[in-house]
Amino acid sequence: MVSDEVVAVFPSKFKDGDVRVVYCPHNRTYELRYAVLLGSQVGSRRRLVWSAVAFDACDYVQVAHMLIDARALADMLLLERC
Repeated sequence: MVSDEVVAVFPSKFKDGDVRVVYCPHNRTYELRYAVLLGSQVGSRRRLVWSAVAFDACDYVQVAHMLIDARALADMLLLERC
């Protein structure tokens, strides 16, 4: 089985803010993988979680939107990401 491959990293000026574009050959998809900082309703505890969004690698319009999203996410505070 072929493993997932990181094909691009969009650097961020924020700690743990880099956004990765990963190609998943078994699904023929690209995934944006990035961190999100979640705040707690009780107290001021925050935790870092990882999120991923999949895009069809054969749909060039989706791929173009994915790259725009990756750049925008890399420029965004982790607390503002969803």
